[in-house]
Amino acid sequence: ADLVPNVDFNSTVTWQRQLTRLVCADFSSGLEYYDPDSQKVSKAWGYRSSIGANARLTKRLSVNGNAGVVLWDPVDSKPTIGPTFSVSADYKLKDTSYGVAAVLDLSPGTDGKLTNTLTTNFNVAHEINDLLTVGLAGGYSMEWQSGSGTSSVFRISPSLNYQVSRDWKSSVSYQFVKSDDPATSAYSNAVFLTLNYGTVLIP
Repeated sequence: ADLVPNVDFNSTVTWQRQLTRLVCADFSSGLEYYDPDSQKVSKAWGYRSSIGANARLTKRLSVNGNAGVVLWDPVDSKPTIGPTFSVSADYKLKDTSYGVAAVLDLSPGTDGKLTNTLTTNFNVAHEINDLLTVGLAGGYSMEWQSGSGTSSVFRISPSLNYQVSRDWKSSVSYQFVKSDDPATSAYSNAVFLTLNYGTVLIP
């Protein structure tokens, strides 16, 4: 599909209420305007509303979730409405942390057409000592449009992070990605090496 450049404006209002010391609820409502640089794709207004909550269930486990609806109203076609949700959980031990998340959304895709996207992610990080941390992250996502097939992307990435000194950090990671759509499949492999410097300036 052809990539469609676009300008996107959005505004969100969120109301939060602390239900207990460990549980917080929220309600969000948002307005979005999508303006594509294309004669084949129309401009559209998007309206979103969702309700959610986040809670610390135990000393080590925290969860977050919300669910709602989104309405997209293109200028030259009928409105489309769809469900949205996001859920996540984090579990932390002394030296190891785990995280999982899932998100469902309906929004204009890279080709400008309304696209349903379901994304799942996970990450694990283990601190071997004060200087060395190993990690593993990955995810699986699916996209589909009305009247067309489903495309998917799977990715996984192990990593190694090392604190070289007080100000210098280094990391090396490998990433494997597999993409599938109704027409073809593709694979990619990449290795990333990074060196970061950070310091605190005291006036």
